[in-house]
Amino acid sequence: GNVVALLHHSDGSSSMTDLLLTGGNNAPATMTRFLYEHPEYAPYDTGFRQKQVEHRAREVEEAREIILSLSNTRGSFLAGLVDPSKVVVGGFSFGAATAGLVAATASPGLYKAVVLIDGWW
Repeated sequence: GNVVALLHHSDGSSSMTDLLLTGGNNAPATMTRFLYEHPEYAPYDTGFRQKQVEHRAREVEEAREIILSLSNTRGSFLAGLVDPSKVVVGGFSFGAATAGLVAATASPGLYKAVVLIDGWW
């Protein structure tokens, strides 16, 4: 079988993302909404997109770590289901740019394969 994780990124590149933030010390959880942030085109700041893709890459790595941790946790719904030697990262458009950055900066052997569809940099 396969485990597939689809991410809604909290960097402002998704049309809208709701993120539930858990409260510490018994504080209630809060919902934060991230809306799409469009860069100014005149002049176009390429650093804007670079910061976003780096943020997104950190989120992908965090998701990978969480999934592998759940697979190694007895009683978890993913217990024993994920083979860390067969993890694949992929994406479409800006997701492909994200997956490309993740794969290019990851330690060797962290990802079995990379799928980039209509990526741009």
